[in-house]
Amino acid sequence: MAQFVGTFKEFNEYIGPYCRSKVNYITRKERKKHNEICEHCGKKSELESAHKKGFERKDIVKSLFKKLNENKTINLEKFKRDFIDIHKPISKHFFFLCNSCHGKYDAKPKKTTGSTKIPTKIRKTHSYDKNTYSDDIKLKCAYEYLSNPNTSFRKIEESILDINSPIRGGGFVSKGIINDLGVDYKQRGILSKHTIVQEISNTNNQEYKKTLLKIQTLKLI
Repeated sequence: MAQFVGTFKEFNEYIGPYCRSKVNYITRKERKKHNEICEHCGKKSELESAHKKGFERKDIVKSLFKKLNENKTINLEKFKRDFIDIHKPISKHFFFLCNSCHGKYDAKPKKTTGSTKIPTKIRKTHSYDKNTYSDDIKLKCAYEYLSNPNTSFRKIEESILDINSPIRGGGFVSKGIINDLGVDYKQRGILSKHTIVQEISNTNNQEYKKTLLKIQTLKLI
């Protein structure tokens, strides 16, 4: 039985390369489904697997280290199994983004000195918290995405969620909402081509079907 003995800092330095490689491997099938189209900007590019906010890789490693730590000793086989399992289902824990969008999504606000005022031309990139918005608001976001082929996640944030998204970057709140409702990014504008009844009949995705039925109930059509 392979074991690691040491502090968290030492463990993180040791296990980090394995975790990065394993994340890339276990997300490859889901990433491939996106046909090299970035989930945020919609541009064709080589995609990267971005952990969703609140589910960062280092935090996962730290959590498992605390859970499995017995006198500063970690069972490596147990860690590797748990590390893979905690990422399932893949679609719920990752965005698939181009390098540029991935960098912006992961970026932390820089500390500033002097004035604490935020320049008016700078807009904050918001992260998604599923408890912030009502079900009705979330469904309005989904309906806008499904019915308008020219919309974007940033436009939905500004028109429905009252979020001043940055001109470049942003859109992650509406993307998180739409993803949670079972709507695939490829379905943007689908209701401009099909009726909602046809779409309900055509889909095998139960979460998506539930969302469509709720939209019907709210009479957003």
